[in-house]
Amino acid sequence: MKSIVIILYLSSSILYAQSSCDMPVITTQPVSANNCSGSSASLSVSVAGQGSFSFLWKKGNATANSTGPTLVFPVLSMADAGTYTVTVSNACGSIQSASAVVNVTSNEFPVVHLILGKMMMCESEGPTQIFANGSGGGSAPIYKLYDKGISVTGFQTSSSFSYPFTPGQHNLSVEMLSNATCIAPGAANLVRSSDEMLTIDPLPTLSNAGQDYTTCGNSYQLQANQVLSGSGTWSVISGKGDINDQKNPNSLITNLFGTTKLAWIVSSQHNICPASMSQVYITRVSDITSPSSVSSQSKTISFGAPAPLLSGVPLQPNEVGTWTSTGLATITSNGQTGNLLLGVNTFNYTIISAISGCPPAVASVDITVANPLSIASALNTSEHAVFPNPFTKEIYINNLKEAYDLRITDAKGSIKLVQTVNTSENTISTREFEPGIYFLQLRNKKETTYFKMLKQ
Repeated sequence: MKSIVIILYLSSSILYAQSSCDMPVITTQPVSANNCSGSSASLSVSVAGQGSFSFLWKKGNATANSTGPTLVFPVLSMADAGTYTVTVSNACGSIQSASAVVNVTSNEFPVVHLILGKMMMCESEGPTQIFANGSGGGSAPIYKLYDKGISVTGFQTSSSFSYPFTPGQHNLSVEMLSNATCIAPGAANLVRSSDEMLTIDPLPTLSNAGQDYTTCGNSYQLQANQVLSGSGTWSVISGKGDINDQKNPNSLITNLFGTTKLAWIVSSQHNICPASMSQVYITRVSDITSPSSVSSQSKTISFGAPAPLLSGVPLQPNEVGTWTSTGLATITSNGQTGNLLLGVNTFNYTIISAISGCPPAVASVDITVANPLSIASALNTSEHAVFPNPFTKEIYINNLKEAYDLRITDAKGSIKLVQTVNTSENTISTREFEPGIYFLQLRNKKETTYFKMLKQ
C-alpha cells in the first residue's frame, strides 16, 4: 500500500491534507485443476482494494484469453495444460497471483480382447493358457473370465488365466473393469470381449485288443474292449484275415491262415489327442494229432504176467494226451496198467487241444488176459499139490524139488502176494486175504503152473 502526503501553504498558516491509494490484494488464489479432455474447467481469483481492477492471465509467458477474474476453459484440450498466473492491477499498482496448474488427462476408450494359447488341445496337455489383451483400462484394470456367459473366475489383476477346463467345447470371453479416470464419450468402464471357441479333446479309451489266440478253425470272434471315449478301428497289420466290421470290437474275422497280426486303434473324438493302439496275434493251426497208432499196442497176455506199460504219441504244443479205462482195470497218467481182469481190458487214449475249435481225438488199446485154466501147464497137469482148497488161513505146497517164484492174484488181476517157495519154505499165510477167487502161480526157468483157489 502506498500513501501520498500533500502539504498546502495558504497565507501564513500551514494547512495539512492527506490522500491515500490501496494496491490490489488477492484474497483467494487460483486453484490448480485436474480435468479430463473435453470437459470444462476454470481458474478464479478474488481481490480486494480500491478502484477498478484489470486482470492479465498468462500461461507461462503467453497471454491467456481472459481479462476477468475467471479464466474459463469451455472445452479442455491437451493444449490447455500448463501453469497459469494472473496479474491484478489498479491505479495504485499491480500484484501477481500464485501459480495454478491445469492438468488435462486424455480420454480412454476401454477395449478388451481374448487370446487363446491354443484353439484346440488334448485333455492331457493340462490347464489352458488364456490371455486378456486390454487397452484403455487405466492404471490398474481387473479381469474376469466367462464360459458360455457364466463366470468361471473372480476378478483378478493379472491378465493371464490358467484354468483347468473339462473336455468339450467352451465359448470363452473376458471382462475388463477399467479404473481409467477419463472415459471417452460413449465408452464404459466395464467391457467384455467377443467369444472365442476352445475345444478340449478328451483322451481316448485305452486300447486293449484282447489276448493272443490260437484256433483250429478259420474264423474267430475278436475280443477288444468297448470304447467309451473316441472311436475304435480294427486293422490287419500282417497275415491273412477278413474283418467283417472294422468298428466293432467283437467283430468276426474269417479266412484265417497261419498267424494274423491285428491292431485295435482307438482315436480321440476330435483326433487331437494321440491315438491308443494295442495288438493281438490270432494263429490258426493244423488239425489235432491222431492217436490211432496207440491201437497197435493191443495184445493178449498170460494171467499173472506183468501188466503192460502203454505209450502215447508225440503231441503238438497246446495238446494233452490222457489215458482212461472203460472198466475196473486202472491206468496211470504215464500209461502203466493195473488191476487187469480176465478177458478184454479196454484203455482209451484221448488227445485234447487247448486250442479252441479242435475236437478231441480218441483211440483204444485192448489188453486181453488169458484164462490160466486154458494153459497146458494148468492145475490138471501139475505134479505139485496145493491144499487145502478151499483155504482159510494157510496154503501148503508139496512136491517142490527146487525153488519157485510164487505170485497170488485176485480175480481182478491185482497182485496180493509175491515170495519164493522151496522144499523148506512151503507154507503161505493167507489170513489177510478177503474171501473170493484167487489164482496162484508157480514159476521157475523150466515151467509155469497155475492153480485156482477159493478163500472162505
